Amino acid sequence: MYQIKTVVYKDIDVDPGELVSMLEAAKMLGMTSPGVSSAMARGMLREVVDSDAFKWRGRRFLFREDVAAFALQRKR
Repeated sequence: MYQIKTVVYKDIDVDPGELVSMLEAAKMLGMTSPGVSSAMARGMLREVVDSDAFKWRGRRFLFREDVAAFALQRKR
């Protein structure tokens, strides 16, 4: 049996202060942006998308608390 991955986006109310950019997350984690992107693809970090952003530039964010928790996991 084969399966297809589907992604569903839903609108949320979030304080922008709770979010970090991919670059900020990479700095917090001591990783590269592609490394953060890979962690997001594996479901280790939740992605928040700004649907009003121009094209893909500055569009992807992460929850600051998720990044902090992931940083603690990486230190173990």
